[in-house]
Formats: sequence, structure tokens, C-alpha cells
Amino acid sequence: MDKLVIHPEVPGMAMPGVDRVAPLRALHWLRLGWTDLAHSPLSFVYGGVFALMGYALAFYSGQNPPLALSLFTGFLLVAPLLAVVFYDISRAMDLHRHYPIHHHLRRLLRIRGGGIGMYALLLLFGMAVWTLMSAVLAGFFLRGNIGGLGGFAREAFFSGAYGSFVAAYTLLGLVFGAVVFALSVVTLPMLMDRKVDFATAATTSLWVVRENALPMLVWAVLIAALVALGFATVFFGLVVIFPWLGHATWHAYRDLVER
Repeated sequence: MDKLVIHPEVPGMAMPGVDRVAPLRALHWLRLGWTDLAHSPLSFVYGGVFALMGYALAFYSGQNPPLALSLFTGFLLVAPLLAVVFYDISRAMDLHRHYPIHHHLRRLLRIRGGGIGMYALLLLFGMAVWTLMSAVLAGFFLRGNIGGLGGFAREAFFSGAYGSFVAAYTLLGLVFGAVVFALSVVTLPMLMDRKVDFATAATTSLWVVRENALPMLVWAVLIAALVALGFATVFFGLVVIFPWLGHATWHAYRDLVER
């Protein structure tokens, strides 16, 4: 069955059509992303780099649980930016081309650099605000020596000793994450694929979420679950999960924005 295409009308912007998709369409994007991953050994190299970043964050903040939480959740906020190389790899594969690693890195700096730079500044500002808010919550709810990250996690989620902090942190994180997610669903892939400015790409992303509320909820839950699995495997799973989600995001963009 043909998809329903919505044509947003935004003054001053040449907006592309937005497709409405089925609630479980995200499973299709994951399947296509997995196919791209299986044909791109280079993606595993990038995935290994991001797994090492996770180890570095854990080592740096392991004895400061509030800092660790803010860094890990902040990592999720900037993940769409870190995954741009996977969008470019999938884009090249759609064109039946394969490039060496330096080509993708050079292209990211050259093509649509202004829009991507604006997006990067927005995410960095968001991460700084989130880190500050995390520190405020930790200072308000937590008292005394709470030990390392592992002990804190067990106490927080199994004993309920930090239940108020976890509830407040989760609620605030969901609100903050929803805003970033809505602004990120198709923004970066669109900037890499088309000659559009940041405002047009971000507005398109918001329209995609507006017209596909349930599919986007499913997509967000799947992303969160897979990333949590990557963290639960002591970051080893991120070698596969991070590039997989990056490739799938490219196919989500191709499916949600009219060509």
C-alpha cells in the first residue's frame, strides 16, 4: 500500500514531503541497517572507536556516579552527530559506491559543513545544559559518599535508596531526550543528502515526529533498548549496535522524507 505523503507549509521554507509510515516500520529500518552493516567492515572499526570512548568515560568517572550518569546520557544526546559517518557510508552504498575511510571523514568536513556545524553547536550547548542540570539534581537529592558507579547503580535500582533521584533524573532526562530526538530524527542525514539549511532540516524532523508519533515512539524505545544493551555488555556491544543504529537511521530518513 502506498504511503500517505504530507506536504508541510512553512512560510519562508521549501519543505519536502513527509511520509506517514506504519507503527512498526522501525523494524524495517533495522533490517536494512543490518544489511548495510554486514557489507561494511569499516563500520565495525568506527564502532570499536565508540566502544573505547565508553570505556574512557567509565574510567574517568567511575568513582563519581552523578558525573558518570551525566556523561553517559550526554553521550546519547550527541550520538546522532557522532553517527554521521554511518549515514555517509549508507548513502554511498545506496549509490553502489565504496570509499576508503579518509573519504568519508573529508566529505563530512566539506559538504554542508555550515548546517552540520550549527547542529553540532546546538548539541554541545544541549549537553552543557544537561550536565549542569544533572549536577543540580545530584546536589539536591544525593548526600554523602555514594561509592562507585556499580554500587550506586545497584543501590539506586534495587534497594531504592536513591529512588527520588532516579525518578527526577529519569523524568527530566525523558523530557530533554524527547526534544533532542525530535530535532534529530532526520536532520543530519538530510543535511548530508540535500542542499538545505539547518533550519529546514530541523523543521522537517519536527514534522516527521508530528506526523508519525507512534512509529517515532517505537523507534525511540528500540534505540534506547539497544544502547542500554550496549552499555550492559560493558560497551562491547556498541561495536555492533552503534553502527547498526547509524545505518538504520539513514534508512529511516529515506523512508520518512519524500525524495
